[in-house]
Amino acid sequence: MSERFTAWQKEDFSEDEHNALRRLKEQVTPRQEYAEGKLKLNFEYKFSSGEVLKAEEDKEGIAYIKILKDGQPPLDFSDYLPEGFEFATPSYKSTVSNSNKGQWSVDYENKKVSVGDIRGLKEIFSLLHEMGHTEQKGVSQIEMRSKIHDSSVARADKLKLIENISESERDASARAIHIARNIYEKYHIDLLEGFQNLADFQDFVHSALLMHRFSMELLLSITAKQEEGQDAAKEEREFLTKLFDKRKLQRLSKNENKN
Repeated sequence: MSERFTAWQKEDFSEDEHNALRRLKEQVTPRQEYAEGKLKLNFEYKFSSGEVLKAEEDKEGIAYIKILKDGQPPLDFSDYLPEGFEFATPSYKSTVSNSNKGQWSVDYENKKVSVGDIRGLKEIFSLLHEMGHTEQKGVSQIEMRSKIHDSSVARADKLKLIENISESERDASARAIHIARNIYEKYHIDLLEGFQNLADFQDFVHSALLMHRFSMELLLSITAKQEEGQDAAKEEREFLTKLFDKRKLQRLSKNENKN
């Protein structure tokens, strides 16, 4: 996969997109010890306003992410999850495949939010993003990706599924922004202060969308070779570019600010 990834970076992504993907890959790829459950979640950050964010796990691998302030009850991120959901680390005995250990994801069946390797405050937006996914209804991305792999599913239907995935990602990011804004308005804590400015924030979220664009191109390419002996068509790549482009991200931020 890494070989294909390098090829696509050269052929289908601009230099800026290539750099954004590289930076995000470095940020979201968990350390091997964390992915294997040997390195426990233990992150602490002191906000400029004085509050302290702590992310840690118990011996069962259930994670607790809270913000502490002297003399006040802690702000518990689990309060923003649907009933029954919990945060879990790679130490937790789950059904998550080994290849996804330590990656940010949601297990709807077992009501678990898989916590990635938090090494800086920016990753808190990844946390908020997954929390946004827990509020979504309908078919999970795992099911949609499985159908894209299915040779019996028509190509037009696969493109529709990819469009649904794009909408799901944008919706989760919008929900994440809403949670961050809600916490800022209620507690005066800026969860996004790890970003230098708006452009830095947009670059982070857009890079994640580019990763999804790449994975969709890879899926289409694999299924195309299985079904038709050809790579993803040029018009389909243009379609994916429009789904996961930066301008839509900018519109998402503007619409969120209006609400």
